[in-house]
Amino acid sequence: QSQASGPAPGDDKRRFSVLIVERNALLLDFLQRALRARFPFLDLSACDGEQEALRRIVAARPDLVLTGVQLREGHGFDLIRGLRRMAVKAKVIVLSGYDLPEYRDEAYRCGADYYLDKAAVSIDDIAALVRWAIAAARMG
Repeated sequence: QSQASGPAPGDDKRRFSVLIVERNALLLDFLQRALRARFPFLDLSACDGEQEALRRIVAARPDLVLTGVQLREGHGFDLIRGLRRMAVKAKVIVLSGYDLPEYRDEAYRCGADYYLDKAAVSIDDIAALVRWAIAAARMG
């Protein structure tokens, strides 16, 4: 049995979807591998820039967006503002290398649900938040 709590691929009409937006290719790859190992039923996609992320959000309406602050092109806070303007109900977790109160406050003002310091967070912490987002989506 997997560590993941959640539906098997055929249990829901639509699989829980996650979009990861991160400019650091090594971190992006690590997050994808770690989340796939823990949650094999996820519909997981990834990109490294704001505009590509917004296109994917419009097309797929993910349930969860994990985003960095500084992206290859664009900014994570602008991404969050954009998805909130589109009335996307996705949960949003910011993974930031900037553990500064002003960044944290701005993330929450933009509509983020969580703001995590990359240097202090573990994959277990991220997995716990994915489980939280899955549970929230099930509750409607």
